[in-house]
Amino acid sequence: MADTTEATPPGSPMTPGAPSSDFQSMEVATPSTPRLEALAGHNDHFQVENYFRAMQKGGSGKFSRLLGGLNSKSRTPKTPSSPAGTPSGAASSPGPAGNFTLDDMLMHSRELIPTSLLKLANENQARAIKMFGGVLKYTGDLVEGEPVTAATRVEVAQKLLHNGLKRPELKDELYMQL
Repeated sequence: MADTTEATPPGSPMTPGAPSSDFQSMEVATPSTPRLEALAGHNDHFQVENYFRAMQKGGSGKFSRLLGGLNSKSRTPKTPSSPAGTPSGAASSPGPAGNFTLDDMLMHSRELIPTSLLKLANENQARAIKMFGGVLKYTGDLVEGEPVTAATRVEVAQKLLHNGLKRPELKDELYMQL
């Protein structure tokens, strides 16, 4: 007579006899290494400390007014211990950027960035901030409550691509913002 019970393969998260809907006991291993390992060799191209200082000074200044001043949404993902607009792990009071990392800087934000992500000339930093406003407009994060039309998205995408083609030094900045 054949055995009707199925053998549990080695390494399976389920134990024999356990109900199939019991996934609460499963543990997911989180890596202790940075999430952006591929960028480790390019840290010298990013301006993490300047970004942190600019963020503490209050954001993007004239560009937030220029683009409607709609940078009131907080960074995502939200954590209860983080003040609004501050990524988790970054201090809200002035201090060294020791705990503000590249991962924190590259986290998705619904706010305008205070400065460029990469080390750029001053004129290109201003363009990078405007480009990020375009990215937010394209995704619908800049204007709350108004749906972005397909025509607007096409127009914004064309402007972003034009900036990258016209100024090759902004291509990498645009890529990192996306």
